[in-house]
Amino acid sequence: MHRWFNRASVERISQGGLGASLNVSEDGNAPHPYGNAMRAYIPLLTQLVPLLTLMPYARNVGSARFRRWLVGLIPVPMVQRFKAIIDTMDTQARNIYATKTERKSHMQDGGKDIMSILSKVNAQTPEHSRLSEDELLGQMLLLIFAATDTTASILMTAFQLLAQCQDIQDRIKAEILAAHYQYGEEIPYEQLMALPLLDAVCRETLRLHPPVPYLIRQARRDLVLPPSKPLVGKDGTILQEVSVPMNTFIIVAVRGANFSRDIWGDDAEQWKPERWIEPLPASVSEARMPGVFSHMMTFNGGARSCVGYKFSLPEMKVVITMLLVSFKFFPSDIDNDIVWNLAIVRYPTVGKQSDRASLSMTVVPLSAQADDME
Repeated sequence: MHRWFNRASVERISQGGLGASLNVSEDGNAPHPYGNAMRAYIPLLTQLVPLLTLMPYARNVGSARFRRWLVGLIPVPMVQRFKAIIDTMDTQARNIYATKTERKSHMQDGGKDIMSILSKVNAQTPEHSRLSEDELLGQMLLLIFAATDTTASILMTAFQLLAQCQDIQDRIKAEILAAHYQYGEEIPYEQLMALPLLDAVCRETLRLHPPVPYLIRQARRDLVLPPSKPLVGKDGTILQEVSVPMNTFIIVAVRGANFSRDIWGDDAEQWKPERWIEPLPASVSEARMPGVFSHMMTFNGGARSCVGYKFSLPEMKVVITMLLVSFKFFPSDIDNDIVWNLAIVRYPTVGKQSDRASLSMTVVPLSAQADDME
């Protein structure tokens, strides 16, 4: 399931974001180099985290070309592999952009992907405010990077939970089939987003299992932060505020904020989709969580919040809707051995010692299940 959800995530954002297929979803096609590079990016970046602390200092060393030359001299295979991935992503992004530029009519007349819309608006912007080609390419890379492993991670989590909770899986399927019966083969966007149990499952999964479980931020100036409640220091001192000197690195515990018992109650660490169908406790709204989505920090908050969260939630719902009407999902025989690893983007493995991402599940086509029942 890990392999397929990752391939599907790359293809969905490439078509929705770039208006171009990367041929990663069909075994019969040779995978697109861009798709290969994207799938290798996060696992390798996770291993390079210790070196990323040097980035603020490296930026001040000479020109970009000189820094690139220096990176090429680093005798660390992992660094050189990462450099090759970046080169591939940049080259392929420029090729896709060049193809789209040649098809100007597509950009101006009916292109519905994000890059076509962005390019059209950019072309209509006064020249002094217009994004350069490099800036457009940066937006393209950001969109694909932000929407690939994160979306695959949350979808894998959702289907694993649905496989373990057959009652909820059956109820969602009934809700989806009822919507199909009322609206036809394609459920309109507004009606899809309003399906109550589907929405509850997505929100609860995003709350309890955020794909990015923590963030690292750096204080740009000296700060004094007031905690939501007094803290107890190591020496027993009661702290009403915390001093944060400039340049201090801060770990934002996204998942910890999302299942705070003070906010969500004693069952905060339980996966309970029905909490979103019932009225939320007053403590949720009173907490004034700064996240941009639904009283949680899954998509961060403020100017550095996730640029694609309004793309992610509909994508989750579309995928769940399409798969549940065709397949039945059950836990695999090794479900109890699946471990979700803490990383930049959380990922599953079989056992704690494995370094290979993997998530197995028993998937039965509904036609085959009907034949068995007969």
